[in-house]
Amino acid sequence: MRRVEQVPNGCAIAVLQMITEQPFDEIATELNFRGVGFGELIVANYLRSKGYRLETRARWPVGPKVDWPAKPFAPMHYCIVDMNMHWCDQMLTDTQFRLLVKNLALAQGIPIPVQHIVAMDDKGAVYDPDPNNRAYTDLSLYKDVLQIIGVTPPGPPL
Repeated sequence: MRRVEQVPNGCAIAVLQMITEQPFDEIATELNFRGVGFGELIVANYLRSKGYRLETRARWPVGPKVDWPAKPFAPMHYCIVDMNMHWCDQMLTDTQFRLLVKNLALAQGIPIPVQHIVAMDDKGAVYDPDPNNRAYTDLSLYKDVLQIIGVTPPGPPL
């Protein structure tokens, strides 16, 4: 797997590039990407439409009871991680709005969850598409890991 850097709000497309080895423009056109991020459901549907098989594992009690985060269980994976408050500053670009949200959240003691999608290989090495997160090479470094989706490339029909 080769690490790909994301465009702003483009972690899902970057992960799709890493998994499918398709160019950014091809994926962005197919998904009508206009600079607004999208989530796991679109990633899953895109991969299924290309013939990939997916197996999801989530933290108990949502999914099967496993040690968490789960060890690699497929040739490739993508993972939904929670970057939380420290990543919020990168997402909110308008200074006054960012300060308002941050101050309201801090006053209430509410963390601001920011879900992010990363790729993981069959050995457990993480490929985070955000250029600010190059040091995040293992799932244990993230605030939380919500889901790990194993990805098996298309093969002969069953």
